[in-house]
Parts: sequence; C-alpha cells; structure tokens
Amino acid sequence: MSSLDTEQIYTVMRELVDARIGSDLSKVGSHTSIFQARSGFTKPKVPYATLDILSINNTNAFITNLTNNDDGSVTYETHKSIPITIQIRSKDGSSYNLANKLHKAFTFDTVRDKLYADLSAVVIDIGSVDRVPDVLSTKYVEFCTFTVTLGINDIEADNTLGYITEVEQPTGGLTSP
Repeated sequence: MSSLDTEQIYTVMRELVDARIGSDLSKVGSHTSIFQARSGFTKPKVPYATLDILSINNTNAFITNLTNNDDGSVTYETHKSIPITIQIRSKDGSSYNLANKLHKAFTFDTVRDKLYADLSAVVIDIGSVDRVPDVLSTKYVEFCTFTVTLGINDIEADNTLGYITEVEQPTGGLTSP
C-alpha cells in the first residue's frame, strides 16, 4: 500500500464479509447488503452488514522508518492501528449467529493472509460480539457488533522538499559578528 487508503480498506473488508456470510445477507439488486456506515445508504431489508472505521491511530508517536530515495524523494513509514466496527442487523435473531460466524473468520490464516496481501495489515485484536436489542416502530430488531483492529504500515513518499545531499563549506573559515 503506497499510502493509507480507507476506500481500499473498506473494499477488502466488504470482500471478506461477503465471502463469509454474504449468502445469508439480503441483496440490493445483485449486490450483497454490506455498506459503509455513515455513508447515507438506503437501508435495505434485514439482514445486512455495516462497516465503520472508527479512527486511525499512530501506534507510536514517531516515524518508524525513513528512506532517502534516488529520485530525491523521502519515504516515510508509520504504523497505524485502525479499529473497524462490523454490525450485523436482523429481525429474527440471526444476527448473533452471523456475527459469530464472521468473528471467527478473523482467526483464520486465509483471512489474515488476504488482509496482509491486500493491505499490508495484520489483525491486532478482535473484540467480543455484543448483542444490542433495538425496537424500530413496532418491530423488534437486533444487531450484533464487534470490532476488528488492524495494524497497517502507512508508507508514503514525499518529493515536495527533497533532502540535502551535499553541504558546501564556506572558504576562509568562520567569523564572529
């Protein structure tokens, strides 16, 4: 990943959710109902899933690697932790089973390998599955939520300033004012 790309993170997470529980979710046209939270999507029939990047945090306060490139650019590398909340909403109590099925997938090597291959990401933490009962109008609706925290190397080249390669020494020595 050349720089932190939240759209790519959402895309990869959608693919993982779809592969694991997509056949159990409702459809909008030919698309599985997996949406980015807070994106203004029209709520589909339940069950459906939402994904939400809660924050992007530096895991340490400093650049962990800096490389001066031959073209004059500088490449900076920092480590980020990114908690992503996944919610499954249903009206028949199936959200708990779907959330647990998806939750378990983040322990699988195949899922972790995909995260690393597509995002240079590792799973730092998988939070517990929590049930949240909700009543909409006169209908009982349940949603379950859990958070997966990814660790991602954020690598970006900056060629706006370049770097100093040579310092010219003044002739005649230094003088005091």
